[in-house]
Order: sequence, then C-alpha cells, then structure tokens
Amino acid sequence: MNNTKSTTKIDVGDIYEDCAGHPCLCISRDRNDIVGGSLIDGSMPRSCSQIYCHLIKLTIGEAVVK
Repeated sequence: MNNTKSTTKIDVGDIYEDCAGHPCLCISRDRNDIVGGSLIDGSMPRSCSQIYCHLIKLTIGEAVVK
C-alpha cells in the first residue's frame, strides 16, 4: 500500500485505480473511504481509503488500457 494521500476527489460513478492497480468503478463513498468494483474481474467490494491509499482517477480511455 502506498501511504501517499490521494489529492483527487473520487465520487460515485468515477473510474479510479485502486491501491492494487485495478481500474474500478466507484459505487459508494463516505468522507474518507471509497468502495468500488473491479473493471477487470468484477471483484467487489474493493475498498480503499483516500487518506492511506494513493488513488488515481482515470478516464474511460485510461481504464481500457489498464
């Protein structure tokens, strides 16, 4: 786990790369935690912290390349 705080706000419906390198679709969030589903294998929930994980917001094109 990368301990660099994510500075990008991720909202429900956004695509992001989780700390395991999976492109995910954000399905819920609260103040600091993001929950998503993997666009690679459908695994879920894939939960990450916006405080402790370095999450990267992706475009659809970037997610397809991953």
